[in-house]
Amino acid sequence: MSDAILVERAGHAVAMIDGILGEDPVPDVPWSVAYLRAWLAEHPPAGYKTWEARVAEMEAARQTGQAGGAR
Repeated sequence: MSDAILVERAGHAVAMIDGILGEDPVPDVPWSVAYLRAWLAEHPPAGYKTWEARVAEMEAARQTGQAGGAR
């Protein structure tokens, strides 16, 4: 996950936690948590790839390179 993706998602989590634990806490913690989860689900991390997907890409690229005689 790129740094920009991580920073954006962490920023929303920090804002929610501050709203719960800050000096003027929100009265409805379950709603706040549900809202954050829904927001994160609606805004998936662009460009994110699972470990398995990235390994598969690298393996496919390696095999393609070998098929052409290059290493």
